Amino acid sequence: MDYEKLSGNRVSESFESIRARVQAARVIQNKRFTNGKATDIVCNADMRIGQIRKFCHLQDEGGALSVSKCQSLMRAAMGQLNLSARAYRRILKLARTIAGLAGSEDIQSAHLAEAPPSASSPALIEKPFRLRTILLMADLQSAAGLQI
Repeated sequence: MDYEKLSGNRVSESFESIRARVQAARVIQNKRFTNGKATDIVCNADMRIGQIRKFCHLQDEGGALSVSKCQSLMRAAMGQLNLSARAYRRILKLARTIAGLAGSEDIQSAHLAEAPPSASSPALIEKPFRLRTILLMADLQSAAGLQI
């Protein structure tokens, strides 16, 4: 947690507001997975590979022919943190939940940055904020016109 957030005079979000966002996200997940028929998937955490491919769309924040910021971030995270396919899918599922709570249809780079890699990842234990650092580096390199 940032010092500024702890020491500032900012008023935090009310419990009722948080509960309403969570309930709205649950309703969306329920509609997404049931789609009129019974299923054993009730939330994003239950998604299998097929559902992840179908529902975890990374927002195309670049032009039509460019690699999106989300794709660049995930590529950098996979390489620098040595993430497994399982950790990659966990990040996507968690980012899908974060995007849903934010009311976003697609996963944005900010949602990916909030989704930490697997807690069992040795890279995460050594450097807990690496994914956010990678995102910041991608922003700086993009501003400078460089590719990651």
